[in-house]
Amino acid sequence: MSATPNPERFFLPMVAVMFTLMLAVSLPLALLTSWPTWLTTLIGSGASGLVSPLVVRWILDRRERVRSRPSRSAEE
Repeated sequence: MSATPNPERFFLPMVAVMFTLMLAVSLPLALLTSWPTWLTTLIGSGASGLVSPLVVRWILDRRERVRSRPSRSAEE
């Protein structure tokens, strides 16, 4: 695992994961509580900002591990 990820490889998954996590956290909070919208959006944005780099790093590392694994047909 490299110390710094490739920014081109990291950007689009990061945006997709951040947006999805923000919606997944803030939308239920807004619909199920009587909290103000700005507060639920702030909580959702904060959670997605903290968690998404870890999730994206995990996804990209798993993808790279799968690619670097020798294929089963090569073993035969």
